[in-house]
Amino acid sequence: MNASLQLILRAVLCAMFLLCSCTPRSRGRITTEGYRPVDAAGKASMISAIEAQNAQIRSVRARIETRLRHRAGEENPTLAAVFIYPEVLRLEFFATALNRLSALIIADAQELRAINLNKMQAFAGASSSENLQKLLAIPFVPEEFMRWLAGRAAVSSDQEQQAEIMRHDRTNHALVILPGAERKLVLLLDLAGCTDTSRLISAEARCPLLIASELTDEDGRTIIYSSYNYDLSGAENLVFPSRISFSLPQLAVSGELNMREVRVNADLSQEKERLFTLRFPAGMQAISLDDLVRDSVDPLF
Repeated sequence: MNASLQLILRAVLCAMFLLCSCTPRSRGRITTEGYRPVDAAGKASMISAIEAQNAQIRSVRARIETRLRHRAGEENPTLAAVFIYPEVLRLEFFATALNRLSALIIADAQELRAINLNKMQAFAGASSSENLQKLLAIPFVPEEFMRWLAGRAAVSSDQEQQAEIMRHDRTNHALVILPGAERKLVLLLDLAGCTDTSRLISAEARCPLLIASELTDEDGRTIIYSSYNYDLSGAENLVFPSRISFSLPQLAVSGELNMREVRVNADLSQEKERLFTLRFPAGMQAISLDDLVRDSVDPLF
């Protein structure tokens, strides 16, 4: 796999998991200007609505057409994603202009397995953010990536007390700030659908609507910024992103993921073993991700 394709595939996954400056020292884009904190009841109501949105997604199958810009130029690889949320994730990568599988990742909450079909290299290890970062250059776990593709968010029990939730004084927007030990996630939500009954789908399905998210490091620099577009006439009374625009300023990468042939909540139980089992070819020794030091090997994707 050439260096250009490695960078491209890394960017797709990291996107998680994009419209902003590609300056390596880019600071956070989403600000709190014009927002005011909500009271305890408003905070509880917002967290409940976010979790209800998250619970709508059980499985996804999609073909994703990408447009990726980086220092070397522009590429348009294709990504196929299948997942059962939050259990297991499968990602297939196809090189630009080639209808040939070039890389594959399968990951659940315990184990990550990946193969580079061009170099015939295999990787295996614990499904931790540290191991994913060794391959993807960004600390994402599979469950976070699934939510990113689906335009969803989650607030853990540990985050509930520390979470900050604010409403804008003049718009129907809200901010949810979820601090962490080494990074912070900020969600920009559209609340207009909560009261606008003229739309084609129910308020429960489109409120709140995630319109942007930003993950920053402990120094306040943007790791990844994402913005979302939706087809609000979607079937099954369920909203799913039609496009995710993203930027990874520390990698000088930006682009769009355009969702095609999306199937949400299909029954994948009969295909589960076939889809989410990765057996390496006979004689291929898997490289242990657990034993690798970060940056000791070229990123696979």
